[in-house]
Amino acid sequence: MRLSLLSLLLLVACNTTSPTTPRRPAGDSAGDAAAEQFIKDALAVIEAFNNGSLIPEQEALPDGETEPAPRPSARPTPRPGASAAPNPEPTSPPRVCLDPSLSVADDADRDGLHDGCEQDLAERFAPVIYHSSSEDRWPVNVDWYLSRSALAIADPRCDKNRRERLVPQPTQAQLVAAQEPACGEDEGTLLKSAGTRSRNKEQTFYLEDVPSALRNGSTTPSDWRTYVQAYPNEIGGVTLQYWRLYAYHRDDLLNNYGGEWVGFHVVLNHHEQPQQLILLNDKFEPQPWEQVQLEDERPVLFVKPGSHNLQLKPDKIGAKGCGSFLGLGCNLDVAKPATHVRQETHTDGAIRWFDGQESPSAGLIQVGRKEHPLNGQDFIAYSGLWGSLGRLYNTSGFWGPAFHHVARRPDGGITAWGAGWRGIPQSELFPWAESP
Repeated sequence: MRLSLLSLLLLVACNTTSPTTPRRPAGDSAGDAAAEQFIKDALAVIEAFNNGSLIPEQEALPDGETEPAPRPSARPTPRPGASAAPNPEPTSPPRVCLDPSLSVADDADRDGLHDGCEQDLAERFAPVIYHSSSEDRWPVNVDWYLSRSALAIADPRCDKNRRERLVPQPTQAQLVAAQEPACGEDEGTLLKSAGTRSRNKEQTFYLEDVPSALRNGSTTPSDWRTYVQAYPNEIGGVTLQYWRLYAYHRDDLLNNYGGEWVGFHVVLNHHEQPQQLILLNDKFEPQPWEQVQLEDERPVLFVKPGSHNLQLKPDKIGAKGCGSFLGLGCNLDVAKPATHVRQETHTDGAIRWFDGQESPSAGLIQVGRKEHPLNGQDFIAYSGLWGSLGRLYNTSGFWGPAFHHVARRPDGGITAWGAGWRGIPQSELFPWAESP
C-alpha cells in the first residue's frame, strides 16, 4: 500500500508543528526557508514509506509499567489426535537451565543442568501413552522386576559353560555390585555387573526372566513408573529421554525375550521449544515435532501390543471394544475409550481404563547419569541383560537404557543414551569394559 501525498504532508506537519505554533507574518524570509524545508521533509518521508524503511516508533508506556513478555511455549492446544502446529518463533530469552558452575546441591548428577529445571521440563513434556485394550503385557518398574527375578552370570569359556544364579531378588545396590572372574582368554580379569557389556550376549551378567505367570506385567497402575534422564544437547538446549520397562517382549515365535526397555527422546532447543521426537524401537527414528500429536504440550504415543513398539499414530493397532460385529476389524480409536488404556505419565497424572475406571499414575523419576545416579536409581549403571539367555541372540534379554542396543555408533558409543549430548564424558557414553 502506498501512502497519499496529502496524508504524508499532514503526518509531517503534525511532527513539525504544534497547536501553540504562531502564524508567521507575510514576507517573513525565515518562514519561507522553513516552508521549503517542510516540503523536503515531506518528500523524504514519502520515499522512506514507499521503500519500506519507515518504521513507526512504539508508544512509550507510563512510568513504572513494562510490556509483558509473551510465553515462548504458548500456542493453541490441538484436540487429541490432531497434528501439532509449527513452533512459533521464540520472543523471550530462554530460562537458565545450563550452568557448569552449579553446586552439587543443585546438580547432583553433574551434567551441568539444574536438577529442578530438569524435573520441570520432564513434567512439561511427559508423554500421554495409549495402550490397546487388547494388550496383555503391561508395564512394570525396576524394583517390581528385581523382586521377582535373580541376578545370574553366564560364561561359556569356563569348563562347564558356567550359568550360575548369584543373587535372588537383588536390590538395586546388589545389582550393580557384582564382580566375577572371567574364564578363557580373559582369565584373571573381573567381569563387573556395572560396566562390562557383552557384545554377543555370551560372557555376561543377566537377570532371569520372571516366572511365566508374571510375564503379563502389573495391572496395578502405581507400578507403571516412567524413568527420565535429561542432558545438554548440541543445539544449545536440553534433550529429555523417557524410558519404560516391561516384564516381557512378545513379538513372534522367534523374537521373544524378558525384560524389555522402550524409550524415546524429546529434543528441545535453547528456547525450550521442541524440535523433534526420536523413537527408540528396533532402530533410531527421528520424527519432526510437527508430526507429533499433542495434548497440551505433551506428545501422544501409541503402544503396539506385545512388542511395545511406540508409534505416533494408532494405525493398525488392534483393539477390543469397538462395537464391531464379532470384534472383527477393530482398531484402537482415541475417540472410543473402550479400545484403550490412557496413561498420563506426569506427576499427578491419571490412568483411565477401558472400562471407565480411573486411578493415579506412577509419575516420573529422574535417574541421573550412570556415574552419578539420582533418587537411588542405581540400576542405571547395570550393564548386563534384562532377561535370560535364549538359544538365539533375539530370544535373549536386552540391555537397559545406558547400555542400549539401538543404533550403536561405529566407535561403540551408546546412541540411545547420549545422542547429541554436549560435553558428555567418554566414560558416560561408552561401556566401561566389553566382553564377548
